[in-house]
Amino acid sequence: MKVRNVVKVMNFHSLLRVDSAKKTALKYQMMEEQLIDMIDGIVNNRNLMLDKKALKVNEDAPVLSIYLGSDFGFCSSFNSRVNEEIQKDTEGLQVLIGRKLNAVCGEHVIFRQNSEEFRSDMSSLQKLVVRGINRLEYSRIYIVYNHYINTTTVQLQRKQLYPVVTARSGRRTADFVVEGDLSRLLKNLIISYVNYEIMLADVFSKAGENLMRQNATNESLKRIDEMEEEQKKVEIRSAREKEFAKVIDNFVRMRGRNQAKPGKKQQ
Repeated sequence: MKVRNVVKVMNFHSLLRVDSAKKTALKYQMMEEQLIDMIDGIVNNRNLMLDKKALKVNEDAPVLSIYLGSDFGFCSSFNSRVNEEIQKDTEGLQVLIGRKLNAVCGEHVIFRQNSEEFRSDMSSLQKLVVRGINRLEYSRIYIVYNHYINTTTVQLQRKQLYPVVTARSGRRTADFVVEGDLSRLLKNLIISYVNYEIMLADVFSKAGENLMRQNATNESLKRIDEMEEEQKKVEIRSAREKEFAKVIDNFVRMRGRNQAKPGKKQQ
């Protein structure tokens, strides 16, 4: 198979994956908004008696940063951006997702997985996050990834997942009743929110990866066109040179034969 055909296939599949990731992201965003609204409704409601221990954070605990990369290259600076952030992180704990991510200090990496395995089963990372929140093992949880914005823009983003930052200001006054353990409910909502944020970040990261790969393949196709055009010019020039050399060679041969003919004898 020609290189052009391989690159075209990569370009086509990247386009399909971007579209698929965008549709999945819309579904996750709806759930994200509902979860943040429920958390905000409990935390900022004067009608509910909330045990503040449910919001307690161990400020002395280390920071956990989750880094999302890819398993494959040919996607421009997608992985190098994230690797630069890993190099800056010299004190916190790290989770690395993707073969192309490089650990600077191995002792800081508490979990590592390639992207394919992670997307097929996120339970291992989710269990680690749930345990950490329940045991107050992390003071902050961040996720660092390439965020797909639109068909022309992918931006590196560092987003705080925990403690949850609610978007609303002020206190809600809606009168509603929560049955059961309110603190446990809030804790479960926070854990669900963090897990959904990880899934949402991964979907946007996947869209960004494939957009950057699509752009890389577009550039490659353009370069292939330029190389093929240059090769055609070389072939045309070579053909002309051969034709010219053939003409010169025929001329020299004819001239040589004419000079070799004996002159007519005088009577």
